[in-house]
Amino acid sequence: MLPARSKRLCSLLLAGGLAIAGCENAQQKARYVKEPLETVDASSLTSVNSALREARTRLLTVRDRELRAKLSKDLEGEYERMTAQIRETERREKERVAAEAETRRQQIELEEHRDAMRLQKVRESEQVEQTEIDPVRHEEQQSLRQRNRTAVNELQVETRPSLFGDGTQVLVLRNGGHDSADFDLTCYTAGDAAKKTFMINIPPRSEKHFGFVQGWPGNFKPGERCEASADGELLWNHAIP
Repeated sequence: MLPARSKRLCSLLLAGGLAIAGCENAQQKARYVKEPLETVDASSLTSVNSALREARTRLLTVRDRELRAKLSKDLEGEYERMTAQIRETERREKERVAAEAETRRQQIELEEHRDAMRLQKVRESEQVEQTEIDPVRHEEQQSLRQRNRTAVNELQVETRPSLFGDGTQVLVLRNGGHDSADFDLTCYTAGDAAKKTFMINIPPRSEKHFGFVQGWPGNFKPGERCEASADGELLWNHAIP
């Protein structure tokens, strides 16, 4: 560290545009030391780490202790800012990828739901025809309806957090039985202010995730609820926690 008298002399000489051995220009030194971090690709953690190492190496050339301490603090602060920005960018990218995956999965489920609705209409049409021409077949259909009601009653109903991280939830319906579960799902907003009914089909040993892609606005929120019914009979009611 230069004595106070020498530092004052250097300041006067540098201010007058004169350079002399042993005197440092603080501004030029600061630019030289900080240059690696100021010109690096700030989106790459590897590049930022490499730039920090280069800046620290350049810092060793600073003779003035006070200037070196100040520049060291500046480097650490800039490094923390850049790495925090990289972490935030990575977090947002993960959320984007997760959201796209969730949307694709729910779109597939929506297509499956539409297929199930078409199948349900065909089944209903066949049931009417068989009832009219074959009483024995009608009894068989009644038995199938009862098995279906049992399958709906035995569904495991729960929720999971949505991938958007906004506190909303997705309804999860698991069918662990050997029969398909075909039913109407009616969901209500908080206070039963509004409702919407959907036709649901869940094959044996499978599950369905139900949220905004299937038509419920903004996924589910606490205070909302859903109820299931088959053949006009209410079978269960589930409140969103």
